[in-house]
Amino acid sequence: MSKKKRQIRVNVKRLNAALKKSGLTKADVARQGDFGYNTVMNIFRGRVQWIRIDSMERLCQLLDITPQEFFEYGKPQEG
Repeated sequence: MSKKKRQIRVNVKRLNAALKKSGLTKADVARQGDFGYNTVMNIFRGRVQWIRIDSMERLCQLLDITPQEFFEYGKPQEG
């Protein structure tokens, strides 16, 4: 019997909307958040497999969003 697992992933749409609202660029986020530029690009494209809590908190603070807004639940998958 297989169980369906829900995936949690970065909510790219909300992140990009928050970035636009903030008036920051991705380069600003990288610099102010002490991230590598490629890391920021991967986060905003949804290409990250995991993110450290302190990194997520810094991003949320810079973009004025909550951790709940940072993530979304994916459709259940067999696994």
